[in-house]
Amino acid sequence: MSRLAFGPFTIDLRASALSKDGALTPLSPKLVQVLACLAEARGALVSRDLLFERFWPGLTVTDNTLTRAIADIRKALDDDPAAPRYVQTMARRGYR
Repeated sequence: MSRLAFGPFTIDLRASALSKDGALTPLSPKLVQVLACLAEARGALVSRDLLFERFWPGLTVTDNTLTRAIADIRKALDDDPAAPRYVQTMARRGYR
């Protein structure tokens, strides 16, 4: 599978690119990969630990790093954390 689609968005896994209705949406390749991980989980919880291990392996990063990454993803998706359509925070556990 080289593409994931949800709503008006498509993730091109090979290019690590996000598009909305066919137009590229600015998001760094790493954050596209984080978003793809969440999309592949299809609504299941993805733990913070798993995200840290997979995308920042061997690095000492703070929780703020992941929080900022999710905020940037939400901005690209025009997703409101108070009424999420795409990325929901599960307090202190992870995201789905």
